[in-house]
Amino acid sequence: MSMTLAYDVFAPIGRRTATDLPEVPRVRSLNGKKVAFVWDLLFSGDVMMEVIERKLTGRFPDIEFVGHENFENIHGVDEIRVVEELPAKLKDLGVDAAIVGVGACGSCTPAVMRAVAEIEAFGIPAVGLLSDGFARQGAAIARARGLQNPRIATYPGVILADDELTLRSKSAEFLYPAVETGLLAASVDV
Repeated sequence: MSMTLAYDVFAPIGRRTATDLPEVPRVRSLNGKKVAFVWDLLFSGDVMMEVIERKLTGRFPDIEFVGHENFENIHGVDEIRVVEELPAKLKDLGVDAAIVGVGACGSCTPAVMRAVAEIEAFGIPAVGLLSDGFARQGAAIARARGLQNPRIATYPGVILADDELTLRSKSAEFLYPAVETGLLAASVDV
């Protein structure tokens, strides 16, 4: 006795629902600009942001920063509300650019990139700090939110496997230059 089975097959690729966000221009210089740090309270982001702040201040002495403590955690139970409120908060603080981190896991990477997309949708350039093992996921999340060319700075290796000295060194060597490139136009007036 043989049995024949019949299945309905649907295309595994759904239709695209996100509207492409307009590309937010890079700034010509960070001198006189206000840059915000937005953090998910994970993966030593405070140390990374401290290093990036120091390096940017050395290159752009008139830069101003808004610390991550001015924002709520972008990852977790209040994420939807916090991310929705980010643009208004950034506007109230007069922010010109944002650095958002840190994505190094399966749920925090989407949280970081959703925040980056929300900030970019508001017209403010934003760079996401991600562990290199999660960069592809981060880019996919950004594209799903309409951000076709996300600004991503990648940390090489496993963040939690590195001691603080290595973390600082990699942040200076890899994250900082990628953040600067992501925020600045090709012709930079220092």
